[in-house]
Amino acid sequence: MNQHPAYELFEELGRGSNSVVYRSYDLSLGREVAIKELDESSRRDPRQRERFLREAQFLAQFEHDNVLRVYSVDTERGWIIMELMKGTLASLIAAGPSNPDLVRSILKQTLDALVFLHEKNKVHGTVRPTNLLINEAGRVKLSEFEQTDIGGELRAPKGSKKYLAPELIRPEFGEFGPPLDLYCLGFTALELLKGPQFDSLFPGTGKGAIDADMAWLRWHSSPEELASTHKLVKGIPDDLAHVLDHMLKKHVADRPQSVQEVISELVDRPLIAVPVAGAETEEGDAAEQGPAGAAVVRTLATPQMLTPRGANPVASAGDLAKPRSAAAAKSAGAAKSSNPTTAKPAPARFSKDWFNQELGRPYVLYPLCAAMIIGALWFVFGGSSGGSASIGAASKGDAAKQAVPAIIPVKFDITPDSKGLEVAEGNVKIAPAIDGSYGFPPGRHAVVFRKEGFQPLTHEFDISPEHKTFAVKLEPVVKFVDVTIQVTPATAQLKTGGVTRSLTNGAYTEKVEQGKPLAVEASLDGFVTISRTISVDELKTRGNKVMLKLEREKPHLPATLVAKPGAAIDPVLQVPVRVLAARLGDKEPMELVLVQPGTYNFGAPPARRRRNELPQRSVRIEQPFYIALTETTNAQYDHFFEAEGTAKAGDRWQKASQKWAKPLHLDPIKNHLPVTNVSTDEARAFCTWVGGELPAEIQWESAVRGLHDDGFPYPWGSAPPGRDRCRIFYGEKLELGEGGPVPVEQLAAGASPLGLLHAIGNAAEICKDSEHPDQFVVRGCSITTANIDDVRVTWRGHCDPRGEESNGFRVIFPITVKSPNGAVNYEPGSGRHSAPDSASVSLTTPLGFLVSIPWKTVAI
Repeated sequence: MNQHPAYELFEELGRGSNSVVYRSYDLSLGREVAIKELDESSRRDPRQRERFLREAQFLAQFEHDNVLRVYSVDTERGWIIMELMKGTLASLIAAGPSNPDLVRSILKQTLDALVFLHEKNKVHGTVRPTNLLINEAGRVKLSEFEQTDIGGELRAPKGSKKYLAPELIRPEFGEFGPPLDLYCLGFTALELLKGPQFDSLFPGTGKGAIDADMAWLRWHSSPEELASTHKLVKGIPDDLAHVLDHMLKKHVADRPQSVQEVISELVDRPLIAVPVAGAETEEGDAAEQGPAGAAVVRTLATPQMLTPRGANPVASAGDLAKPRSAAAAKSAGAAKSSNPTTAKPAPARFSKDWFNQELGRPYVLYPLCAAMIIGALWFVFGGSSGGSASIGAASKGDAAKQAVPAIIPVKFDITPDSKGLEVAEGNVKIAPAIDGSYGFPPGRHAVVFRKEGFQPLTHEFDISPEHKTFAVKLEPVVKFVDVTIQVTPATAQLKTGGVTRSLTNGAYTEKVEQGKPLAVEASLDGFVTISRTISVDELKTRGNKVMLKLEREKPHLPATLVAKPGAAIDPVLQVPVRVLAARLGDKEPMELVLVQPGTYNFGAPPARRRRNELPQRSVRIEQPFYIALTETTNAQYDHFFEAEGTAKAGDRWQKASQKWAKPLHLDPIKNHLPVTNVSTDEARAFCTWVGGELPAEIQWESAVRGLHDDGFPYPWGSAPPGRDRCRIFYGEKLELGEGGPVPVEQLAAGASPLGLLHAIGNAAEICKDSEHPDQFVVRGCSITTANIDDVRVTWRGHCDPRGEESNGFRVIFPITVKSPNGAVNYEPGSGRHSAPDSASVSLTTPLGFLVSIPWKTVAI
């Protein structure tokens, strides 16, 4: 420990990795201070000495209510002389869980300090309880400023790894910057709320932990996030829970990006004085605490009660590695003094040892030597002048007293002005002098400013003859207006200012600061999110009423499909009208056409209905889908066979392909004849492999007939069947090859309104039965159809699940669309389609027939 003629050093307050902090006394100014001393080995290291003193040089040029104040620096001794504090947040945490309102107050004060720091392009990097100090007025101050500029190289903090931001461990969490300090502060705030039980949230870190630092490193570097603060702290206010949830996000991008963003989300409440653990207030002091509250400790330890070096102290300063206990704080003691700033150390007892010790102190020895010299000079030169020496000495004494006046006139430069200003200290109002100044004794004062229309302000000032003019800025009282927000649908989620709000019948009333815009966001699964900021002028125009109507999301093209080059875009659904199956690519392309949602005619009219046909009705297709323009070909099916083998594709289809291809002189396998002789399981397996599914007969008939029913009774309209439109058995003498199917791209005259070929004839097409779940039917006739009355889109026949040489299939690709509650919904792969309720169904059958048909959910 170095000695200094202007300072008396007392007990050690705490010890860091390379420094020690002592409670000390400034002999020249008559006040207690804290001295942080760099250890001897570090003083010999130029880099460590420069880093140590850089902190003091940075702080000495600024003054902030929530930043530890540095008085001076002694570079030779490696000293930083700073204000003496009364405790740290570590002792507050050890005393038990803190009230949320107190934690919000601590959070706001620390955030104010970080605003000051970040504006200087600095990151603190070690925001933790031991670096958040408490003065005797109950104000929180941030200490320890050795980190580098933003954008530079940040050194990992020494000591405990408990308060370590993830980005300092793993770069993939993001770049370091202001969000780093917000993470550490959020961690500290949550610990204040939980108290000693905080460590129990993190396995391997509590009492008896084998390696707590390693456990903390694992936690901060893992992707695991903490549970919601609402779950961790019962009864926590919404604003505090919201900001802590965001501050404690592991990834930098998920946290608030600035301190102002956090401050704006905290509810505006008066600051609360922070109690100092272990400090005691003498009886009668509580009445004079002022607006800071009864927790403010006004009693300052006097020199008569200063403890010897090595004793457990009452206060701490700087980065203390060992926070003091409440019992140790009490051992130091405190005695009330009417003028603590000018008190001097008092003797313990009169004895020889005491006299020798006191005589050796600089503040005794130096004045004594000076008195002896003055006495000698007086004896030599002025001994005969009688009482002149005494008079001179008395004059010097008067001058010394006048050097530090008892009352100092202090002037406050008030913004916006001082009209109607009320100044007080505690509960005592202070009247201004004629010149507008206010009288204060030297020392530190917590001054309260009140002015109508402005928020009360409490500010601390160190008043001295050199510092007696201060600038004070008053903030106006914030006024709010009620803004009603109506959201449609009413089940949507609403956020204002980033906070989720609860809707009542789709409405919410927000209190908005007058003259400020309103940020809103409305979202619902299946709808397009609205996120915007409504200006002040727009709020006025709308009469403080906002209507948010969400639009349904447009369906997106699934990955199994690609748009056909040059295809038109459907103006309603905003998807291509023609697409290609991505799995087949351009090897054997499968082209599909869009079937729009809407109401379609289905089934046969009563006069023409056959035994196996379904009754006439209207059906509602809610979900759009794509359907292949042609039946699946042998060449397309062969790609499936090569990929999956006989186990899924079978081999009976090859015999049918060879049989029908031979008379037409086509390739036995890789031809464009419709694939036939496949089982229902094999047909479904191909559909799954290509990314689609078999159509239900409701979907098949709706696609063939079209929205305007231009394809009834035949796909091409009402003209009778002919050889140029469909491939069936006409009962005439057949030429070579006429008994089998033709390539699927032929007979374009028989196309449906949407362009589907061979919906009648060629191969009958396997569809899912709409009346009986898990059963199948064939639609569209085949080459074996000889009865002209069967040639129509309502015909349906028996399906042999093992497959037949005249039966094939085509593929559909449903588009998955999210729908609101209560809407008809088709889920791909579910095999079910919900019919609309009776109010939305139009029937073309007579009323009596309508009564006889029960509407239900039918399988497709």
